[in-house]
Formats: sequence, C-alpha cells, structure tokens
Amino acid sequence: MLYSLSGGDAIDEAAALTRTAMAGIGRHPWLFMAEAINLPESADRSVVVARFEELSARSRTEYVQPSVLCLLAACVGRPEESADWLRRAVQIHDSLILALIAQFRDLRPVLRRPEIQALLREIDWMVPNTR
Repeated sequence: MLYSLSGGDAIDEAAALTRTAMAGIGRHPWLFMAEAINLPESADRSVVVARFEELSARSRTEYVQPSVLCLLAACVGRPEESADWLRRAVQIHDSLILALIAQFRDLRPVLRRPEIQALLREIDWMVPNTR
C-alpha cells in the first residue's frame, strides 16, 4: 500500500499509514524508506536524516538492506554515501536496487555519476533517464 502511494499526492495518507505500520510491526527499514519516498521535495527532511543515521548505525551490528540505505542516503542529500550503498547492493545482488533506481527521483543525482552509469552497464542494466 505504501509503495502504491509513493510519489503521489497522498502524502498525509502515506505518513499516517507509515505511523500505523510502525506501531504494529516496529521500526522496519522498509517503513523508513516509505516515509522518505513519500515526502515532497520541499519537505523538512530532518526525520529522514534521523532514520538514515539510525539505519546506518544498525548496519554496523546487523543486516540492513543496502538498497534501502542507498535510497535513504539519496533522500537526505548524501550522494557519495548513496553511491557507496548502491555499489554494495550490486555487489551482494540486492535485487531491490533495480526497482529503486528505475523509479525514485531522489536517486537521479547518484545515477548521473559516470562511475555509477558504468556499474549499471557492467551488470547489463539499462541506465535510466536521469533528467
């Protein structure tokens, strides 16, 4: 449901649904990601920054999917860290990254990087339009 709301106009509905899901199942990385992708470009990103930092810290002691960290880093304006997590996702065959790079505007600056475009060509993945 959250995914179907992403990038649309139902920002309040997506935020409410995310809060309800967190109350029910806890602080799952995919819920953090859903929170980030449903924010409009002009929104305050301080909560997303905190979520990214939490997941980054958790990734040092437990598995956190690199593709989630890649997208969250991009959403908080950290393209270098996003690129590093994207490389890690490709390295471990985290297939979620393929869906994310095809859809979310926050990743466009990362996908414009020549080394990332080369990486995508190396795995024979079409480089998405990054305009």
